[in-house]
Amino acid sequence: MNLQTIRAASRKLGVSEHILRRRIAANDIPVLRVGNRLLVDTDTLREYIKEVQGIGISRVSEETGLSESTIRRGIHEGWIPARKIGRDYVLQLDEVMEAIKKRMAGR
Repeated sequence: MNLQTIRAASRKLGVSEHILRRRIAANDIPVLRVGNRLLVDTDTLREYIKEVQGIGISRVSEETGLSESTIRRGIHEGWIPARKIGRDYVLQLDEVMEAIKKRMAGR
């Protein structure tokens, strides 16, 4: 466990301090409050960043040959797995490919 302030953790991991604070406010990242300071575990934060990193809709469109609107519709209908971060969707290409295969097999 490596506890650091939000500012120190954001510098160490190359993440915007503003984004880090928003994720904390959304309860996506656990924090420890000591007085008026918020401390985050950089190891946990590093794992969270790995989990969140993915590709966007346009890249999935290029890789799969599906239009961006089809991908958005699939996300909205729930058959394409995606995680929404702010206004953007983050997708894992292998999960999307598996979802497309299942969808094609079901028809």
